[in-house]
Amino acid sequence: MRERLGDEVAIRVDANAGMRFDDALQLLRRIEPYGIDAAEQLLGIWDLDGMAELARRVDIPMITDECVATERDLMNVIHTRAATIAQTKVAKNGGIWHIRKLWHIADAAGMHIYPGNHPSTSIAVMSLAQLAAAWPGPVLDGPFTVGLTTLSDDVVIEPVRFDGCAAVVPDAAGLGITVDEEKIRKSRIDT
Repeated sequence: MRERLGDEVAIRVDANAGMRFDDALQLLRRIEPYGIDAAEQLLGIWDLDGMAELARRVDIPMITDECVATERDLMNVIHTRAATIAQTKVAKNGGIWHIRKLWHIADAAGMHIYPGNHPSTSIAVMSLAQLAAAWPGPVLDGPFTVGLTTLSDDVVIEPVRFDGCAAVVPDAAGLGITVDEEKIRKSRIDT
C-alpha cells in the first residue's frame, strides 16, 4: 500500500481489540518500516500493560479506543503510557458532554485526539462536529470519522453536508439540524 499510495497518505491499522500480544508485536515490527501513522486498539480492552509494552517496543504511535469508556479509563491509559492518541465516539463515550471531559483530560496529558463517530445519524455526527468546532485548541489533529455512508436513511430533514472532507457546521440554533418526526415515527418499534 505504501509503495502504491506514496508518503502523502496516512496508513493506520486497527484490530478492534482482537489480537494477542505476540501477534501484534510481530505485525507492528513487520509494518514499522512503511511509515504507519498509528495503530489502534490492537489488544484486548483489559490489557493496558500489553498496550504499554507495545508502545515501548515500536515507534508507531498507539491509539486507544475500545478500552476507554470513562474518565477513569483514560486516566489508566495515561498512567500506563498505553497510548498517545485517544479515539472518542459519541455512542461509546456517552455523548458530547462526556467526550468533552475526555478531551480535556487527553489535552492536559499531551495526547492527540481523534474524534470519531460511526456509524450514526446526522444527530450524533453534528453533535461531535459542533463540539470539535468549539474546541479551543489545535489538539484535534486526527481524522474526524463519521460513517454516514453506512446508513440507508437518516432521521433529520437535511443530513450533514460536507465540503470536501469537512463537515459543514450550520449557523442554526442547537445542533443546527432538524429532526424529521415522521421518520422517527416510522422507525419506532413498539414493544
